[in-house]
Amino acid sequence: MSAARFGWTSTLDELPGDVVITSVEPTCGAGKYWEHVVLSFARVKQEYIVQSNIGGSAGTVTAAFDIKENIDR
Repeated sequence: MSAARFGWTSTLDELPGDVVITSVEPTCGAGKYWEHVVLSFARVKQEYIVQSNIGGSAGTVTAAFDIKENIDR
């Protein structure tokens, strides 16, 4: 996955493709029934590239989370 030069980027190509169901909301009305199902990637990693005053890179901040295991990485 590509992203802008500076700002938040997601690097899904480095992570396994597990998907988990994070929410199910049953709903009924007007004689009909349906479910709203939310799927999420099991592991998420984001990098924030900080921009310096002169427009270059001033470092990277990385955050990763494993929803399936419920831990920070």
